[in-house]
Amino acid sequence: MRPTAVRSLVCLLALSSVALSQVRERIITVFIAPTPGVPFTATMTTEFQRKTADGTTVTVHNRRAIARDNLGRVLQERATFVPADKESRITAFDVEDPIEHVRYMCRLAEKRCIETNYRGGDAKVVNADNADNMSGGNVQKLGTKTISGLEVEGIRRSWQIPAGAVGNDRPIVITHETWFSPKLGFNIEVTRSDPRTGTEHFLLSDISESEPDPKLFEVPAGFSVSDVRKTANPAGQ
Repeated sequence: MRPTAVRSLVCLLALSSVALSQVRERIITVFIAPTPGVPFTATMTTEFQRKTADGTTVTVHNRRAIARDNLGRVLQERATFVPADKESRITAFDVEDPIEHVRYMCRLAEKRCIETNYRGGDAKVVNADNADNMSGGNVQKLGTKTISGLEVEGIRRSWQIPAGAVGNDRPIVITHETWFSPKLGFNIEVTRSDPRTGTEHFLLSDISESEPDPKLFEVPAGFSVSDVRKTANPAGQ
């Protein structure tokens, strides 16, 4: 094979990998839009499972709270990943405020929050209405089911990496399954399966559609706040 052709093939594989990664981020991320007037609180459980070369299965998980109020402010706790029989520990939380256009990223151990600009998210949410318009992969509509009292719509997408494309001796099939809540406006269950990295599963439970406690979206008393916007753009520059 000529050097030019080899370089072209390498570039094509690299671009394909980047494109697949971007699709994965759009679908697998449980993106909570700052939608006003649709409040909720819930528990997010995330589980990662993979197999080692000797066949051992390794499973870790965490549980954390997420919430959105009537103003569209979004809270997401961050937690450590632990073995399946252990309880995860909350280490941090983020608050996104579309009214003040600010995001707080707070660490509990340091009692410190970093304040940055927030312009809202533009993540692509795949649901039954727009799945046919997503590029690449095979699409299967799974119908509807109920999760925590909410009707959700299922989509399964799959991609195949041909044998030899990345040094693989057989085709690799990657699948993403999402269950979208039209009422809340985001995916409340997501499963991603990739033989190279394992299986990732995200599920919301304990969903309440009542207005959350306003204190959830405030910087706690005793926490310091560092405004990195002022550091990045000193006055007069």
